[in-house]
Amino acid sequence: MFRIIFVCFVTTALAVLPGCGHRALTVTCIDVGQGDAVLVSFPNGKHWLIDAGGNPAGDTEAGIDPGHRNVLPVLRAKAIQSLDVVVMTHPDEDHVQGMLAVARHIPVGRVYWNGFEGSRTEQSVRAKFAQKGTTVEAVSVGSRTLVGDVEVAVMSPPLSPIMGTRSPENENSVVLLITYRDKSILLTGDVEAEGERELLRSAQAELNEISLLKVAHHGSDSSSTPEFVRRTHPGIAFVSCGKRNRYGHPSLDVIKRFERVGTQLYRTDQCGMLEWTSDGHSEAVTTMLPCNENALRGAQGVEN
Repeated sequence: MFRIIFVCFVTTALAVLPGCGHRALTVTCIDVGQGDAVLVSFPNGKHWLIDAGGNPAGDTEAGIDPGHRNVLPVLRAKAIQSLDVVVMTHPDEDHVQGMLAVARHIPVGRVYWNGFEGSRTEQSVRAKFAQKGTTVEAVSVGSRTLVGDVEVAVMSPPLSPIMGTRSPENENSVVLLITYRDKSILLTGDVEAEGERELLRSAQAELNEISLLKVAHHGSDSSSTPEFVRRTHPGIAFVSCGKRNRYGHPSLDVIKRFERVGTQLYRTDQCGMLEWTSDGHSEAVTTMLPCNENALRGAQGVEN
């Protein structure tokens, strides 16, 4: 049973907002455990998939593939037979491994990636898409696309990549800002502190008062700096992380930062799949599992 947060009257757990019109933008944070997979369904019927989960260790974890187990079933349940765009934010296994299943089974119009050569898995995914005739394009800040009346802006990676940090692949994640009427969504990949500083420097007021934030790097304390949280001031934030994960995600410090600015925080480890829906004015959140207040706000009791 879905727990529904009412902002505009909702009668079903997925899809449209009755009474708000049928031109809804939907952002689904698929529960892939300790990884990321976000499906964006646009009012004009187009669909983008940003990452597809995977095992952080880089192996198949007893044959479990989040692409087959989690992502493809969601696409089928929503009757999505093809994807217009796939985005690989960066080459980490917990973001790209599940893309192999997508590349094999779902027609894809175009693939965007951050241009950083990664693991064999990431290279295999790009090769598989290219083999099927899909255009694979490295993107950077400044690219803007209209999907119907929704704007998708690439905010990162910067034209001059961030280097010399603990994880340049993370810092140069593809970051997307999606704007629909009064609402804005920021999808951050695994961008960390230096990448967040560059986002705030280059984007200026565009990142103020975000409606929905996909929290960077699964809620790690290496991201979501106090300044970034204060400036973006998200009304709602989604954290994608695995139950009892060995990294202690999300960090207790990060949870407190969002609490201080009044953000409503939802976590896949506590609430299962998460979905945000909006007609550009009203918005609603649904969760796959019932979530009490302790589940919404509580950390795992482990700090990074």
